[in-house]
This record gives sequence, structure tokens and C-alpha cells, in this order.
Amino acid sequence: MKNVLIEDDMDGLNERQREFARLLVSGVSKGDAYRRVFKSKDLSYEAARKRGQRLSQKEAVVAFCDTLRREMDDAAGLSRQ
Repeated sequence: MKNVLIEDDMDGLNERQREFARLLVSGVSKGDAYRRVFKSKDLSYEAARKRGQRLSQKEAVVAFCDTLRREMDDAAGLSRQ
């Protein structure tokens, strides 16, 4: 049976998608983040980059990245204008 990741009801993301977003916010490239999170070392970099690009455009991923950035700014005492 295939291992299926269940999405969380609160933000519509599963844990791998959240980790992908965390890596993006920390400065990791989309291709590298995709390969790390989805353990796709055998996937070509170009293919991983394309999949990472697609995933990074998912509305819930964008929203989660924005939330993480706001939390980082708040923790650093910064505010977004």
C-alpha cells in the first residue's frame, strides 16, 4: 500500500509541504528544498526545480511562507510595511 500523507485541516498542507516552505523561507532553493523534503536524490535537478516551482506556487504554501516570514520578523522586532 502506498504511503499517503494526510493534509492538515488547519492550513491544507501536509508535513512535507510545511517543511518545504520552511526551507524556502530559510533561503534554500526550490529545487534543493524539493529534493531534500521528498527524498528525490535520483531526480534530476531540473525536474526537482520544476516540481519545486509548482509546489511553491500552491496557495497554501505561499500563505504558510508568508506566515513564517511574519513570525520571523516579529521575533526579530521588525514589522512589515
